[in-house]
Amino acid sequence: MPRKPTASLKKHLQVLTRSGAASEPEVQNALHEVLAAYGEVLLQHQTGDGPCDLFLPARRVVIEVKERGAAGPDLPGSQPGETQFGQVRRYVLALRERELRNSRALDDSGIPWIGALTDGVRWWAWEWAAAGDAADCGPHEPLYEQQFEGAPDALADACRRLAERSAGKPWVPANPANLFHALRDRLDEIWQNAAGESAATQVRLWHDLVRGSGIEVADERRDSLFLDHCLLVALARYVSRSLDDAPYEPPGDGFIAWLADAPGGGQWSNDLFAIVERYDWGAREADVLRNVYMDIVPKADRKLYGEYYTPDWLAHLIVEETLDDDWLRGAILAAHSAGAPPPGIGALDPTCGSGTFLFHAARRVIAAIPRFLPSADAAAQARIAGHLVHGIDIHPVAVEMARATLRRALPAPAEPSVHQGDALLMSDTAAPGLTGHIFNPDESEFSAPDGGHRFHVPHAFTDLPDFATRLNELVQAACDGVPLPASATLGMDADDTAWVRDAHNALTQIIEQHGDGVWAWYIRNQLMPRAIARRKVNRIVANPPWLRWNEIQTSPRKENVRELAQLRSIWPAAKAQTGFDIGGLFVVETRERFLGNPKNDPSAYVLNAAALKSENWRAFRAQGFAGSGERGAGSGERGAGSGERSILPARIPMAKCWRRARLPARRRASSDCETSRRDEWYSSTRKSRSIHQH
Repeated sequence: MPRKPTASLKKHLQVLTRSGAASEPEVQNALHEVLAAYGEVLLQHQTGDGPCDLFLPARRVVIEVKERGAAGPDLPGSQPGETQFGQVRRYVLALRERELRNSRALDDSGIPWIGALTDGVRWWAWEWAAAGDAADCGPHEPLYEQQFEGAPDALADACRRLAERSAGKPWVPANPANLFHALRDRLDEIWQNAAGESAATQVRLWHDLVRGSGIEVADERRDSLFLDHCLLVALARYVSRSLDDAPYEPPGDGFIAWLADAPGGGQWSNDLFAIVERYDWGAREADVLRNVYMDIVPKADRKLYGEYYTPDWLAHLIVEETLDDDWLRGAILAAHSAGAPPPGIGALDPTCGSGTFLFHAARRVIAAIPRFLPSADAAAQARIAGHLVHGIDIHPVAVEMARATLRRALPAPAEPSVHQGDALLMSDTAAPGLTGHIFNPDESEFSAPDGGHRFHVPHAFTDLPDFATRLNELVQAACDGVPLPASATLGMDADDTAWVRDAHNALTQIIEQHGDGVWAWYIRNQLMPRAIARRKVNRIVANPPWLRWNEIQTSPRKENVRELAQLRSIWPAAKAQTGFDIGGLFVVETRERFLGNPKNDPSAYVLNAAALKSENWRAFRAQGFAGSGERGAGSGERGAGSGERSILPARIPMAKCWRRARLPARRRASSDCETSRRDEWYSSTRKSRSIHQH
């Protein structure tokens, strides 16, 4: 951190301290460059009550910039009847409230907030306590008032002192991928030295899960992609542990359990946890883990899954419109009363990717809780959000990252409801591989890798509020070779209890032969998507994969998609079949499967703009999934008789649209007027690079 201004900064300091005119953008950009020499500075940071010009993360400094000669505490601010001091105060108090609401482990230094007002030359600054109430919200004298005309060195020193403040851990970088490149390189050697049936079982599990999504991994890419995924899963789990202020332990079960036994794996895990622990992972209002994923996993591999990433601003906008105030009130009170996920109520992202929608949905729920439950503490708020926000994704790595992303949104430890599985619920029988599983009306059947041991898990067991805890008890008892504890079947009838006891006996033998580390994780993820489908929700926000039918690489899934699209009457005519976009199938099927009232429960999906006009979407539109006046963005005007409105700026990358729906999966008989009222398309058609989120 430079103590004196470098040559590259002198130009900016001259702009700030010279006499004469300087526009607001000139002052803002010059001040940003000076402060950025000492640490991160955010421009136009969203406070929750309007954007502040400059914000210094983890230093509790807010700066409002005006053009030269137009700054003054008593001059008009940006809102009617507001002074510029009032504007600064509004930003500071909004950010302070957000920090108090979202932070798990605030620093105990008590460092106050500083709000500053400047035109570059003249400065005013005020202090607010790190935590307070309305008593410190009124007008008060500035901490200091100073002029820096002709004094660039003095201003540089003042900026340095602001930037050197510390209010806890630094925020994790917006793109933290560079922190983990060296650890990824070390994984290759560790994997070469790994051995044993348990490691082999875990890599088979990973490969089967990847194949289950319809993607074949080439032999020459298999080990490399497996290790990419191991790094990402371990990172996601350590982010969650850090947020919970939990001590180090091995990264856990699933296909990364091999790390605990591999030579060098323990030290590698310890080093990863140490890097994670340096940063505050909860403060930044964005999905930072997706940036790590995009950096670590090659673009070609991401394209195979139809993975395109939604910007946070779009996810925030969709969530804000879909999770309306009436829904928030009813859902929050229902979750609080039930003490568990309330039947028929909740918000689901069935293709959650790295968890962007889940993050913004949880933050919206948490921000609303004090309005309806003023006495709810951070732990209660986290539990309620955990009961209401759910995610599913077929990609095993995406699920782990989404769990960590959702955990980042919570103000206290809580179990995220995010599960690996197929939201289309097509896998009634499994492809050959690690295990087979068959989903029956009352129970699900699993078999071991060699097919020699089978066991059943009753849905009555899966539907219990504490299913995850009981499943862990069952698997741990099998790992330890001890009898099943009575608490695992408490309150269940005789038939279901017998099924669970048989599952424990079978798992004991399976684990003895094939190793442990995967079974609780695997069984939970296979069963929970169907448990959510039985329980139902009443909101969906999603960005389904942008993947054409001819790009699905495994024949069983490809055939299943075709049959399901035909069943739902959205399979296109012959010429358009190879280009059929499975995103449309996700819209139809997830509304039917997961919404308690598909005809009226709102949902929002981000789709390729081809959905508005392409031939391979015609059958989808014919089912009532389009308004009567389709068009792209431009003027932002509502078309005559149209059910759509353009709200995305013309510069949004890639042709795309998002859709709010209250329609059933099958075509409903209704007038154009009714369709227009219930079905709205929000679209933009500027073509450039995609930043769409799967």
